Amino acid sequence: MARPWAVGIAVAACALAADQIAKFAAIAWLAGEARPVEVLAFLDLRLGYNKGISFGMLKEFLGERPWLVISASAAIVAALIFLILRADRRGDAASLGAVVGGALGNLTDRLRQGAVTDFIDLHAYGWHWPSFNLADTAIVVGAAGLVGISLKPRNAAADPAPHGGTPVGPAADLLSRGKKREVDR
Repeated sequence: MARPWAVGIAVAACALAADQIAKFAAIAWLAGEARPVEVLAFLDLRLGYNKGISFGMLKEFLGERPWLVISASAAIVAALIFLILRADRRGDAASLGAVVGGALGNLTDRLRQGAVTDFIDLHAYGWHWPSFNLADTAIVVGAAGLVGISLKPRNAAADPAPHGGTPVGPAADLLSRGKKREVDR
């Protein structure tokens, strides 16, 4: 059976690859399109570039300071990779890996072209979600996985909480295990 960190790294690599392939395809197919391409009644493909953070927030401020987002993203990715390497459960590692893969996909865009490529456009009944991409989807799915894992009660016999305490979430759990390992040395 694969070690948790290997699962996390594999999920990150798959999310990054899928995101970059989809973005290259979107750019190739949609670059000349003036109108969105309707896929379903609630789903269009529309090419856009985001210089801000989530949903274009702070794009006026960050558009002139891309290094702020790049630096923050790189630091977050490094911290999440650290957590993947410390994970002792595949679910934690896979969820963290999805977040890392998505973050790396958007970071790659920022480094390559100064903005994140967005192309998925959801809408229904007059409601319109801001355009997004597969990297954003991986981040949301990974974060939802972490929340789901943190809400699920642990099997105390199979996976005891560190120091006999009650776990407060995967990230806190992983960090406390790292501290315990250092104390045990």
